[in-house]
Amino acid sequence: MEWINLPWIQGGAVVLVLAGCWLIVIGKLVPLRHVEALREGDKLIIERQREEIAEWRQAWIMSDRAKRELASHVSDLMESGKVTEQLLLTITRGSEKGTEP
Repeated sequence: MEWINLPWIQGGAVVLVLAGCWLIVIGKLVPLRHVEALREGDKLIIERQREEIAEWRQAWIMSDRAKRELASHVSDLMESGKVTEQLLLTITRGSEKGTEP
């Protein structure tokens, strides 16, 4: 008795062929070349995104440095302003004391 002559085995083979055809039609079964081409395209996109991330990171670092430098300058200017204010107050108080009898 040959197994291939049994009706349910023949039906199973037909179902497998139809399932394969259905997978090709809906795009789930594609040639390996196509998949490799998609992967290469994805690798290029990922590499570009990594370069862009590195550029943005450099820009953020430069911006952060500029903010810190600006804060330092503002702090120095505020300190100079306070010293100048105290100096001017001392000068005006000294001149007021000197003009009074």
